[in-house]
Amino acid sequence: MVLQLISMGKRLLRLVIIAVGAYIVFGFLLTPVFVSGQSMEPTYDDHSFTFINRLSPLVSSPDRGEIVAVKIAGKKLMFLKRIIGLPGETIAIEDGQVIINDEPLNEPYLIDPEPWEYDPIRLEKNEYFIIGDNRRQPMEQHVFGRVSLDRIVGSPIW
Repeated sequence: MVLQLISMGKRLLRLVIIAVGAYIVFGFLLTPVFVSGQSMEPTYDDHSFTFINRLSPLVSSPDRGEIVAVKIAGKKLMFLKRIIGLPGETIAIEDGQVIINDEPLNEPYLIDPEPWEYDPIRLEKNEYFIIGDNRRQPMEQHVFGRVSLDRIVGSPIW
């Protein structure tokens, strides 16, 4: 009888440890995300799944080429986009080619981009320029542009 109670206590303790661990991991460290939309194709397909590492912006500043989750409305609605512009840089798009500080950006992940045109802007301190990888559609069908560092939630883990 005593051994059965000890065994049940151990099981209950394991269950509590797993529940607390899952709460911490999925509440504060990793956010599960279902990709809805084609803006990041071919890198992320519509209806795919990933986790967002919420520690990444706390460990280091986002870098050019990094894919990030950007909060739109709380933790439930986010965009996945690629950072192409860093604070203090001037960004433009000419005939589909991203220009940073008057230099073309090499983007090997693009497939047949449309000839987008975007007038030059200068990013402020703590501002990044984000854009999706799928630029085969007209620019008007995309959400992209400046985003402040405080809206960057983290990076996908795969």
